[in-house]
Amino acid sequence: MSGVALTSLERPVKIPVGGEEVFGIFHPAQDGSTDVGIICVNAGQQYRVGPHRIYVEAARRMSRAGYAVLRIDHPGIGDSEGEGGYPHFDSFPTDDVASAVDFMQNVVGIEHPVVLGMCAGARCALKAAAEDRRVDSVVLWSLPIHYTPPNSPTSQWYGHVLTKEASKHVLSGWASRAFKVSAWRKRFFGPNRKRLPIAQVLRGLRTHGDSDERVAAISRGLKSIVSSKRHAAFMYGEQDTVPREECVAALRRFRKRQRETLSYHIVPEGDHTFTSAAARSRVIEQTIEWLNRLYRKATA
Repeated sequence: MSGVALTSLERPVKIPVGGEEVFGIFHPAQDGSTDVGIICVNAGQQYRVGPHRIYVEAARRMSRAGYAVLRIDHPGIGDSEGEGGYPHFDSFPTDDVASAVDFMQNVVGIEHPVVLGMCAGARCALKAAAEDRRVDSVVLWSLPIHYTPPNSPTSQWYGHVLTKEASKHVLSGWASRAFKVSAWRKRFFGPNRKRLPIAQVLRGLRTHGDSDERVAAISRGLKSIVSSKRHAAFMYGEQDTVPREECVAALRRFRKRQRETLSYHIVPEGDHTFTSAAARSRVIEQTIEWLNRLYRKATA
């Protein structure tokens, strides 16, 4: 693939987390810079390469642009130790992200840690930043803010329910998966194909949609970013209409002066995971341009 040739600078790393080790691939900035380092967290059950290997492509391009990048696996995913078996969308941990920040700061010497995630990984990145003020900024690709059953109550801060379009999207998604063996297999087996305890499976089924508390956690993450005057980049595919609409609705809740640290971007022809090569290239390009504006006060 053009522009993503393997570099000998990449190296595997193991980072201690609670008595176990998470696995990652570290890409040093090719110009030797340690000013900014990006930590890529799993997009759900996808391991460290990301959907369509987008994290690999992004890391190599960012490395050439002068940014260090660390792609990690959550415990139990990919080559990381641990049980895994995450029952729902918001059960991915943040302590491994904190340990990755430790690595970037204490081992690499990074001054400004940035956390990047896609979809569920974006939610994890936002929560990690809310819990750890060392995180300087976040890049949120295809962040799903608010999925609940139609007309269910939501957190007080949001104060709205799913739009009709969003409700149809959720229901059609469940309908399309109901008769697929692969969808049910994911419910009964963890990321390492280990059978999950039945209580955990039932808990995951019951809490698959966003509960009020998990929606509130995202709102707290957003408010933490804004109140601390840290920066966040929200990036959505042009075709990813439901999450995009809900992000816009959430961001409107902030005053204009508070939104100055929040950046919103649309990727032409992109879908939720930026499937096409052109969309992947464009979201990576937009991310590097945003990083350059934020940290170098200049465009690429």
